[in-house]
Amino acid sequence: MIFLVDKLVTHRAYLTHLANAIREIPVMHGLDGGDVDSVRDVRDHIEVEYLDKCEIVHNRRKLSFKYHHYKNLRYRINLHDDQDIPWATLTVNIPEEELGHGEFIIKTYSENEHIAASVLASGLFRDTRRRINVSYNQAQVWVLAEGIEL
Repeated sequence: MIFLVDKLVTHRAYLTHLANAIREIPVMHGLDGGDVDSVRDVRDHIEVEYLDKCEIVHNRRKLSFKYHHYKNLRYRINLHDDQDIPWATLTVNIPEEELGHGEFIIKTYSENEHIAASVLASGLFRDTRRRINVSYNQAQVWVLAEGIEL
C-alpha cells in the first residue's frame, strides 16, 4: 500500500483516519462502488492492513516500514527506502517511561521532524497527545490507527 503524503491520500487506512476524526460524511463513493452514507458505513468497508505492508512517499522517496524489538521487547520502527536500506528510525526507546498497550515513543524532533510529520499525516498512526521529555526535546506517544496492525 502506498500513501502519497505530499498529495491526496486515497487509501483505506486514511479513510479510517477520517472516520475517526469526522462523525458524518454526507455522501461519498464507497470502496466497492456503492454510496456510503455515514462514517459507520466507511468502517464496514475497512479491512486490517499490516504496517510492514504499507509504504509512504516522503520528498519523492518511497519508504516502507520495518519493525524489530529493542532489548526490553518494545517495538523499534524503522523506515527503509525502496532498496531496503535503512533510512530513519521512527521510534526511540526510553525504558523508564511507562507505555500503554500498543503505544510507541516517536522521535519527532531533530532529523526526524519532517519525516514524523509525514508519517502521522499518512493516517497509519494516531497521536495520543502525550509528550515525554527527552533532554531538551519532547518525544510524542503514538498508537497505530484503527485497522492497522504490526
